Amino acid sequence: MYEELTILFFSKLITTIVSTFTSYYVFLWSSYFPEKPLTPPLPSFDGRAVCYPSDLNLRDYMSWRQADCKLPSFLASPDQMIFAIL
Repeated sequence: MYEELTILFFSKLITTIVSTFTSYYVFLWSSYFPEKPLTPPLPSFDGRAVCYPSDLNLRDYMSWRQADCKLPSFLASPDQMIFAIL
C-alpha cells in the first residue's frame, strides 16, 4: 500500500511539473521569439519519475539516452525527430 501511494505521489508531482513547464513555455514563447509566432502543433512535454538502484546505473542510462537522442538528429529531418525521440 505504501509503495502504491508513493508511486501515485511521484506520478502526480511529475505531471504537475511538466504541465507547469509546458504552460510557461507557451506563455513566454513570444518574449524570446517575438518574430516567430507559435503555431500548431503546439509543444507538449512528457516526464517520468524513475528510481535507479545506483549512481552507476543512472550514469549509464543518461549516457545511453544522450547517445540515443543524438542519433536521430543525424538521420532525420526535424519533423521526424519528434517521433524518433519518443
